[in-house]
Amino acid sequence: DLLLADIDNTLTGCRAGAGELIAHLAGRPRRLFGIATGRSLQEARRILGEWRYPDPAVWITSVGTEIAWMRGGMPVSDADY
Repeated sequence: DLLLADIDNTLTGCRAGAGELIAHLAGRPRRLFGIATGRSLQEARRILGEWRYPDPAVWITSVGTEIAWMRGGMPVSDADY
């Protein structure tokens, strides 16, 4: 089960909606949460942190040119991609 979303005006823009989604994700630990964005990994992490989102299991960033997986609390680049 995977929820993959963009950041701008999808995960951001409405604090109440963001809070509901964060609670939804916390209540479903088996659901993988991922990000697909045109932003860099560093910028995507900063924005999600400001909005208090949990770290995604997968980061697809830089308009799809980079993929990273969370390992030990840090994003690790997918060397096979």
